[in-house]
Amino acid sequence: MSDQYKYYDNLSKIMIKTRNIRFQVSESEKRKEKFSITTITMLSIYIACWSLILAIFPKEFSDFQSKALNLSLVVASVSLLAISIFDYASNRSVFAEQMLQNAFSISKIARETERQLKNPNPSYERLDDLAQSYEETVKNAGVNHSSIDYNIWKRGGPGNS
Repeated sequence: MSDQYKYYDNLSKIMIKTRNIRFQVSESEKRKEKFSITTITMLSIYIACWSLILAIFPKEFSDFQSKALNLSLVVASVSLLAISIFDYASNRSVFAEQMLQNAFSISKIARETERQLKNPNPSYERLDDLAQSYEETVKNAGVNHSSIDYNIWKRGGPGNS
C-alpha cells in the first residue's frame, strides 16, 4: 500500500467523519429549535390564559393573589421576550440547513473517493480533484461545526461506530 493510497484512505475517513458530525449538528439544532418553539408556545399560552382569567374574574382573587399572579406574568413575559430574542439571534434553522446541505455534498465526494480507492488502480489525479473538491465544499459552507460537536460525536453520537 503506497503512501499516496494511505493519504487518500485517511482523507476518506476524515470526510465521512466530517459528514457524520454535520448530520448530527443539523439534527441537534433542529431539536433545539423545536424545544424552543414548544417553550415559547407554552409561555404564550400561560400568559394569555392567566391574563384572560384575571380580566374575566377579577373578584375571585385576593389583592395578594392578583399581585402575585401579575408578577408571575411579568416574569413569564420577560422570559418569553428573552427566549425569542436569543432564538432569533442564533438562527438555528438556517445553521441546521447549512450543515445538512454541506453533509450531503461531502457525502457525494466521500463516496466517489471510496469508489476510487476500491479500484485496483485508483486514479490519483481523480483523487486529487476529489480532495480539492472536499476542501472547497467545507470552505464554501460558510459555517463550521464546533469542537464540542466533534466531542459529542466522538463519544458516541450518530454515525460513530
